Amino acid sequence: MKSICVIFILSLCSFISMAQTKNAVATEEDYNYMIKGYSLGVKSGMGLKDPYVVMGTNTFNEGHYQFDYISLGKKGASETEFVGYIVKVNDNDSKNEYYFALPGQAPSLLERSFLNIRTVAPDMVIAFLKTYIRLDQGLK
Repeated sequence: MKSICVIFILSLCSFISMAQTKNAVATEEDYNYMIKGYSLGVKSGMGLKDPYVVMGTNTFNEGHYQFDYISLGKKGASETEFVGYIVKVNDNDSKNEYYFALPGQAPSLLERSFLNIRTVAPDMVIAFLKTYIRLDQGLK
């Protein structure tokens, strides 16, 4: 299990750093919005906080989990920059919902994300890895 997590972390780091052509450096504020503010805004009907925009969503089903990789952007003066992924996970068995942040260009924040991911059930970590690989390879 530990080797799977290491492979996942290494491949995720390379993907996030190269996935988008124009990346913003994720800040502490961005990270907090990704893991808490986004879900609160959506659930309350307030929508997205300005200057954030959803650049796209990819949904994957793996086992009894559904993973939504929400590509979050931030409107700049001349263009929208990729900030990172909000990963919304629905456990279809327990009906629980989880949110994770995969911030771009911010190694210390990404490290925090990995620590959060490690706290969930091993089968969710494996499902996370499988869906991430499909996202990275452009598969459904």
